[in-house]
Amino acid sequence: FINGRNVGTAAVAEDGSWVFDYNESKTVLADGTHEVTAVGIDLAGNRTNESSTFEILVDTAIAPPSELRLHPNYDSGTAGDNRTNRAVYYTYLITGRAELSQRVDGANRSTELIFFNDLNGNGSLDDNERLIIRENYTVSHTTGAFSVHIEPFQLHEGVNQIRVIAVDAVGNRSAPSGPLAITIDRTPGE
Repeated sequence: FINGRNVGTAAVAEDGSWVFDYNESKTVLADGTHEVTAVGIDLAGNRTNESSTFEILVDTAIAPPSELRLHPNYDSGTAGDNRTNRAVYYTYLITGRAELSQRVDGANRSTELIFFNDLNGNGSLDDNERLIIRENYTVSHTTGAFSVHIEPFQLHEGVNQIRVIAVDAVGNRSAPSGPLAITIDRTPGE
């Protein structure tokens, strides 16, 4: 039974084990948590009590990252204008929010983030646009917040359109985030 609805039967092996395959021929389960139970029926038609409930999570979608910002300590222009004159050997710290990291199969799995500089402005990750991340990062299990250092040599003078794609713990890939426009101006006196 899934959510109290009978969804099929399974044969029991001599050792008492059984496997039920909820496959493509069944109604697609919506994203979210579903309660699963089982009932045993012997050859004489005697029925057991319903099993304890266990939950399954169906997760097929992920929202794009949001709230992208150049950290205020790295913004050398007017606060919040995302304009910087940081030297080429200093990283850029980008903050934002993505889908919460999850526990899968008993292990903590951080949401993966793919950063790219949308050089042609088409909103998609193209060849040679992916950015190198300087160090390990995590996406919070409670808020989805992240902070990531971008290698500076990858960004050019002028406006850079930084976008992020999130990949959750089960492999769902988001659409790219909206752009974070960072203007780099290392020319003195401008």
